[in-house]
Amino acid sequence: MACHAQATLKPSKSFDPVADAATLKDCMVGLGTDEQPMIDILAHRTNSERQKISLSYKTQFEQELVDNLRNELSGDFEATLVALLTPTNDFLAEELSSLLELDTKEDSFVEILCTRCNEEMIAIVEAYENVSRYF
Repeated sequence: MACHAQATLKPSKSFDPVADAATLKDCMVGLGTDEQPMIDILAHRTNSERQKISLSYKTQFEQELVDNLRNELSGDFEATLVALLTPTNDFLAEELSSLLELDTKEDSFVEILCTRCNEEMIAIVEAYENVSRYF
């Protein structure tokens, strides 16, 4: 039986990862950073679409989008955009790893683990095993 989570974002009808990647690059050229187009693009794309944008960015510019965002941004805005560009299972695995290090209350574990179906849990475990190698 497949998982069917209720997504709040629907795929964009006019999705163009090449154009989105180019717009994001333009936001980081010159003095300062134009943050609004970043929000308009990344906050309105599904995780799958954001992964395609990231791949297109790397293909077009031979640079990692996440690395460029980290160089251009800071604080909560940087953390949010990096989180948006992280594949869901990797993000949840990183969160679980951080929670274990902090000896956090179990509410956070319950929220991540008890709201997932078996297929999602298997994918998170695989991502956790990959992520935990770096910690």
